[in-house]
Amino acid sequence: MELLLNMTIGGTVTACVILLIKLLLKDKLTPKWHFYLWVILMVRLMIPGFPESDFSLLNVIPTTQNVTTVVNQTPVSVDQMASAEEHFVEGNILLKSPVTGVEQRKPFSVSDKNVDLLFFGWVIGAILMAGYLTCAYGIFYKRVGKLLICKDTEVLKILMECKREAGIHSDHITLRFGSATPMLLGLFKPTILIPEGYSREELRHVLLHELCHYKHKDILINIICCTFLCAYWFNPIMWLCFYTIRRDIEILCDERVIEIIGERKMYAKTLLKTTLKRNQFVFATTSMQNGEKEVAKRIKHIAYFKKPKVWGSVLAVLVVLVTGLVCLTNASGNTVNMGVGSYFVTVPERWFNETSVEPLFYDEKGESFGGINVSQVYLGENKKENFNIAKMPRPNHSRVLEHKAFEEGDKTYLIVNLDFDIETAAQIAQRNASGDDSPSRKINQNYIFVLPDETEDSVYTIWANSSAVTEKKLVQIARTLQKEASPQEYQPETAFQDDWANTAEYLLKDYFKNYVDMKRSMSSDISGYRIDYLEPYEDQKASWNVVYPNVAVFRVDYTLDIAYPDQYSFAGDGFQIGEANKTKLYHDQLAVFQKDDIGTTKFLGFVWPQAIEEMGEAMAVLHTISYTDQKQSPEALLERKTPYIGNHSADGGILRALPLAGYSKGLELYTKEEPYGLTVYFDLTEMGDKVFKPRPDKAMIDSSGWDLNPYLEAQLYKNSAILLALIDNCSTVEFEVKGLAETGALYTYHYFKDRQTLTQELSLDPRKYTESLENFKEFFDILELTQFNMVSKNQSK
Repeated sequence: MELLLNMTIGGTVTACVILLIKLLLKDKLTPKWHFYLWVILMVRLMIPGFPESDFSLLNVIPTTQNVTTVVNQTPVSVDQMASAEEHFVEGNILLKSPVTGVEQRKPFSVSDKNVDLLFFGWVIGAILMAGYLTCAYGIFYKRVGKLLICKDTEVLKILMECKREAGIHSDHITLRFGSATPMLLGLFKPTILIPEGYSREELRHVLLHELCHYKHKDILINIICCTFLCAYWFNPIMWLCFYTIRRDIEILCDERVIEIIGERKMYAKTLLKTTLKRNQFVFATTSMQNGEKEVAKRIKHIAYFKKPKVWGSVLAVLVVLVTGLVCLTNASGNTVNMGVGSYFVTVPERWFNETSVEPLFYDEKGESFGGINVSQVYLGENKKENFNIAKMPRPNHSRVLEHKAFEEGDKTYLIVNLDFDIETAAQIAQRNASGDDSPSRKINQNYIFVLPDETEDSVYTIWANSSAVTEKKLVQIARTLQKEASPQEYQPETAFQDDWANTAEYLLKDYFKNYVDMKRSMSSDISGYRIDYLEPYEDQKASWNVVYPNVAVFRVDYTLDIAYPDQYSFAGDGFQIGEANKTKLYHDQLAVFQKDDIGTTKFLGFVWPQAIEEMGEAMAVLHTISYTDQKQSPEALLERKTPYIGNHSADGGILRALPLAGYSKGLELYTKEEPYGLTVYFDLTEMGDKVFKPRPDKAMIDSSGWDLNPYLEAQLYKNSAILLALIDNCSTVEFEVKGLAETGALYTYHYFKDRQTLTQELSLDPRKYTESLENFKEFFDILELTQFNMVSKNQSK
């Protein structure tokens, strides 16, 4: 099935290329070269296998792979436990980018019943087509048998002269009179059919035309073309090619006759005399006329065609050679991304063995001849320099024959060619004792050691037997080594679209499409997705919608299709595995989206199930936002560090990068005398009664009887700590929060934090954490933990 599909794809693509070339070049090519283009198509349709080439047109054309029949067990009814077997034909449509070479696999599944219907429909169509052609030929052959055999000595003499001029020595050619148009039939015992009424010169033209058909086996070409047409009767491109080939054969035959007689005008008149209103095609025959319109085109060609100059001949040769190269070669073998550690290399799929759990290369016999692995090699500070001289892991009893290194970009490569013994000393002694004194058996191998970048001590090794893979090919594979990208790092964004639901769906589709298109190893490759359910998720505890009013959370069910079920690594949690390991099913996942002040909306990511389990749902959502919002990342904030409280723009820049900035109504700086500090004024009245919570131990009418929302309070703590860390001479931070109490009354809450208190809580001056990015990231982790503890303690009251 896979072979038939790919042959159909390859043949159709080749046919389209040839038709396009003919349309573009037209009279730039002679009739002979036009015909040679069709030979390329015939070879493509006739031979199932071709050598692989990077220049093949099929490298950029979708093909099918892994087409197999599978059995699915589907329940018959709810009341019955019996099951029915349903067969499906499944496979992948392989798409390869012409620029990057990145492959995408789009799975398809068709019911076996539908495949059977298509197959039987194709067979019936082919049989009917072949039957029609054969019956039509049989009827025509009987009619020909009733025509008179020519015994006119004058005509036979002309036939003999024409055979001599055409270079034909056969005595088995029969001549019959009485047909409607000149024709040739019979592959082994040819018969030329001639109408009455031709002059001697016209008869000579007609006979030469049919003899040229006979000499160049045009009837055989007719039979081959008809056979292909029977097989591809469903393909309109093949019908177009069939009619175009017939015309090209007749034009080529016209040119051959003109080369013999040296007269175009008289031959064109003879051709015009043969014209019938309607084309009379008969299987396994050739006809001098092929319809009134086609004959008119041939006469026009005879009148205006000029033999190309030398450059035209060179162009023709190049066109045919290039067309043959791109059409008579198959796509360079499908590749797979074989993972090792956090990296992968791209290798030919034929090297891959589905039953193997190790990253090894296998030949057609299932024997390993190479592989990839990762080793920890301590290289010290000057990693690149030390890498070239360090002792890399290699087989025991091996001898290095060649050692060379080179660099490309961030990567450093070390190429080592070595021999190693495949026999132990005991095996050699035993063999020698039996009379076999041949030298020790050895294997020559190439090892490519790769240091991905200067930060790693991990060395990746790609190795293979020299007899199976050349050093050049192995280096090419080593160059494909790349770190596996994480789909979670992709944050698609778009302008807000009418409402949150439409915007969230658009961003999720963008996210999953990138996930599918991403080049990954077989152990994590995804071939498709489905969003099964999507709805807004309400903030039950007034947590994220108070701290981040520009955030929306949705509950999502989705399915991921697995590209390589037998190799996939089902790591992590929060999902179910589908039938035959072909899908991952995710239920009740929380997706977080954020909109900025100008309406640009971003998908921040999914909340990790482990985070929900450890922190609780509300804190997990807040943690996801804090962790994924690039504006408030440690890197972005550390760049805003400033030595002075008086720099209003710098202080405001830090504040605007922190959560709650949207509520800010002003900033007051205290710079006249120490302690220097700042006050930020927040207005959260728009949040209604979500800002404060009542305390049961105090009266509701008591203005001091209201506590701040615990999530809001924890965020104020984090904001104040960051401000005190990033502004060197800032000693105090105060937040004045205005909001509505549950009673509807306006209430103002003051939150205060000074550096001395914070230093005691952290056991370290917060400014010390800004001395390096690593320290500042540690500072963030501490604040995250403190936030969680504050909320937990508050809720336990």
